[in-house]
Amino acid sequence: MGYIKQFDTIEMRYPDNLTSNPEMMNSADADKLEVIIGQKKTHLNFDKGTAPLAIGDRKTITVPPEEAFGPKRRELILELEKKQFPDTVSPAKGQTVRIQQRDGKTLNASIVDIKDESIVLDANHPMAGKTLVFDIELVAVSYGK
Repeated sequence: MGYIKQFDTIEMRYPDNLTSNPEMMNSADADKLEVIIGQKKTHLNFDKGTAPLAIGDRKTITVPPEEAFGPKRRELILELEKKQFPDTVSPAKGQTVRIQQRDGKTLNASIVDIKDESIVLDANHPMAGKTLVFDIELVAVSYGK
């Protein structure tokens, strides 16, 4: 058995809370993820972190924001007047709302602040700007080409 290489399919187990927590690795709370090395079908770059592993190995992989959900973008922090919201909406901090852009597309945004006359929304992905830490265990490998 050699090292994992391009086009090998790996199955790994990781805690679903996106933080290092070794106790969760053997629990029902650990999720399984199948990745084909080199195809970058997930937004996370596991290629670099898994190459030297063998089945049963455990490793902590740290994924910086640039390789995960990207940095937090200031242009996606919006402050809207309260009167722009329908009367049927009772805004609350942490609530997710859909907003329509000028081009007709919609965005999901989180309410991050409520002021006297306005509401501050964050349309960034909730994990944007965050470094992700995965404690993974390599469960299986299907060797490719």
